Amino acid sequence: MKSTRKIFFSLCVVSSLAWGYSDTVYKVQQQLSELGYRVSVDGNLGKGTARAIRQYQEDNGLRINGKVTNELLSNLGVSRGSQAVKEKTTTNYNQQSSTSNNEGSFFDGLGNGSLTKNLKNGKYQVGFLAAWPTYGLSLKMDYSNKMTFEVVAAPLGTFSIYSAKVNYYLSKQRKYNTYAYANGGVGIYEYQGLGTYDWNTGTYKGGSETETVPMFGAGVGLEWSWREFLGQDFPNLYSTIEFGYANLSFDYYNFGGLIYGGGIYYKF
Repeated sequence: MKSTRKIFFSLCVVSSLAWGYSDTVYKVQQQLSELGYRVSVDGNLGKGTARAIRQYQEDNGLRINGKVTNELLSNLGVSRGSQAVKEKTTTNYNQQSSTSNNEGSFFDGLGNGSLTKNLKNGKYQVGFLAAWPTYGLSLKMDYSNKMTFEVVAAPLGTFSIYSAKVNYYLSKQRKYNTYAYANGGVGIYEYQGLGTYDWNTGTYKGGSETETVPMFGAGVGLEWSWREFLGQDFPNLYSTIEFGYANLSFDYYNFGGLIYGGGIYYKF
């Protein structure tokens, strides 16, 4: 009888290890599910749970890796092993955690490991944007939970713009974020110049001229995740809509006033 019980107990342990069940993962899934994240509460750390953890880490300013880390457990109020779940004080997506991994000097935020590591953690975005009368490409880098740096190269349109941009998030929800931005750079405008008169041939020769001037702008924007609306299996695409003010003063084309635009980005 004793040997039978031992065999039964051994089979249970082997079965549990084979399926990867964990009390800690189970409690993490419970907390995520209560907060509204789409996750199966089964104690197994599968792809769906990893996606939910990554989303929670992003929403709360934690290091994004999709793993059950001590930082994640502390933020959720979960203890490892068979201990009870602590009462959680953070119950909505507007409350953000302040961690040492989230803030720091510029170079700490820029490096924070290797490029491969940052790509896996969803630190960078690349996309296409349009802000009448220009459009082009953009590269974003998340510096912290509240701030994103952006480099814009928009050579298409009436004139070209090359600028650096800072986005500061005013609020972060599960499906959308609002932010304020400021940018500065240069604008390049190519136009037909006055040209010259060739006395030898008696003909007039036109010519093109290029003017480069500083530019600046500021405004507000709305950002949302397509994955949150269409499901976790959808590509990690984000879209933005922006309204603001920009100023460029060319000699023959003075552009200044309200602008509107938007973009679509892929987040690694």
